[in-house]
Amino acid sequence: MRTEKLHFWMQAILGNVRWASREKSRLTHLLLQETTEGAVRTLDIGCGNGYFAWKAAAQGTSCIGITIHEAELRRCEALRNHLGIAESRLRFKLQSLKDFALREPEASFDQVLMLDVLEHIRDDLGTLKTVHRLLAKDGFLFVTVPNRDYERSTKERHVQRRELGWHIRHSYTFEQLEARLEAAGFEPVDRRAYGNKGSRLIIEAQRRVFRNHPVSLLLFPLFYGVSALLSWWRDPHTLLVIARKRDAAEDPKPEASSSQRGRLIHASARA
Repeated sequence: MRTEKLHFWMQAILGNVRWASREKSRLTHLLLQETTEGAVRTLDIGCGNGYFAWKAAAQGTSCIGITIHEAELRRCEALRNHLGIAESRLRFKLQSLKDFALREPEASFDQVLMLDVLEHIRDDLGTLKTVHRLLAKDGFLFVTVPNRDYERSTKERHVQRRELGWHIRHSYTFEQLEARLEAAGFEPVDRRAYGNKGSRLIIEAQRRVFRNHPVSLLLFPLFYGVSALLSWWRDPHTLLVIARKRDAAEDPKPEASSSQRGRLIHASARA
């Protein structure tokens, strides 16, 4: 029980035992906050250990986290109960996005989080269109994905043929991700990259030496020093894009193809 409590508090303070997730946790200051108009409605798709859903709720939002994994649901609910957060502020459901969206009206949420989720889904465009329907006017979507250009070990498998829990694709570049967002009706409005050479050393040490065991938490002061020392040497492992829901009226009109333009010019000349 003491070990479990320690793990919860370290998770609350540091974001995650894994260094890559700890660096990604810095994006929480970008989340929408409660305004005089009322609480912000947040949906966290693939809510993981519940950290980001909790952070969203702590900024004056009501948050629903959904996951398809029972183990994740138990961890999220245990974190919420340990922190004493009311279920009215923070709820978790064992449900896929497809099933969840069937029961939710349009424009139900002011912000949606999809953090390291999209690379696991074959129909990424269809998924983004579903999120677009759930977002309110001018709502924000926060998407993180692994950086496709981050060089991983050649000895490891990076992709699977089917949706079995691992990556369907070896992630995205900024340009690829933003193109998918635009195709789904979003306007990318901000982008961030997380990670440096210090991160790479720490991540490899956690995986190979500590096997991602919580004991590596004891070395976090050392990890901070290594990361700070090499912060100038960029080597991002995670990409973040923030996108605003674009209304149908804002959709750009498709440009005429070269053959269509030729016919128009020819018709004008005959007139």
